[in-house]
Amino acid sequence: MGQWCILRVGASRTIRLADALAPYDAWTPRETFKRRIPRKTERETVTIPIMPTYVFAPVQHIMDLIELSKAWNKPCPDFSLQRHPDRIGYAVTPDSQLNPLRLAERAGTPLEQVHTFAQGERVKLTEGGFSGMSGIVQTSDGRYTMLAFPGFAIQIKVETLRLLPEAIAA
Repeated sequence: MGQWCILRVGASRTIRLADALAPYDAWTPRETFKRRIPRKTERETVTIPIMPTYVFAPVQHIMDLIELSKAWNKPCPDFSLQRHPDRIGYAVTPDSQLNPLRLAERAGTPLEQVHTFAQGERVKLTEGGFSGMSGIVQTSDGRYTMLAFPGFAIQIKVETLRLLPEAIAA
């Protein structure tokens, strides 16, 4: 996708800001888990930000986000854009720097919500002995994915959460 600008917001409002800025493709890594409701036997699903206070948005929306951050009647929580520490301007991070956050988000996603890859989709391994190699999905059940490598006669079975779509992982 290119580059991302970094938005700052109060920790308790991180997910609300990311959701409110969804039209700008804003994103914050999240972790979802189940916990017991105090003094009850039922469980509830809770989603929390992995990095409270940080939301990422594509840099092509930076001018709209600057205007929105200065507006007094925002349709979202107050936020600011992270300034660059060494020079004039806003901090920007390349897409590849967000891959560890994407992996952390995938690891914190319940199995029933994990993205399964379609047969024939190209993916890149992020960990292990085949780290960095691209493969083609043969089968995927959500938990495990069987991969084939072009030019090699082997197939391997890996945990699905260790894979990223090749377009994102580049």
